[in-house]
Amino acid sequence: MVHKQALSRSPQTLRSVPFVELRQSLLSQVALISPFVDQLMPFIAKCRNQEDSGLEIETALRAALANAIVHGNQEDPHKHVYIACRCAPDGEVSIRVQSQVLLTTLQKGLQ
Repeated sequence: MVHKQALSRSPQTLRSVPFVELRQSLLSQVALISPFVDQLMPFIAKCRNQEDSGLEIETALRAALANAIVHGNQEDPHKHVYIACRCAPDGEVSIRVQSQVLLTTLQKGLQ
């Protein structure tokens, strides 16, 4: 199912802007998208501290995960998708989704 890569809930700073970051990975299986999103959205809602449902964020997250699983990893159940979700106190949310194929390609390019 969902595999936690790293969890960092302590505030960090980037250019003196505090944030909280959650990093996770999941296997490339479309059936894991909904359970993963259902776990992540309450974290995002708590960070944003806003009344709206975050439907736009949820929709974009589901699309990015599906794209990484289906197109990036070709639904290979042995490959992973890596997610980093960063929340700032002002309610700003940044989510990075990377397929294992993309990550491997980027790492090879840096060598």
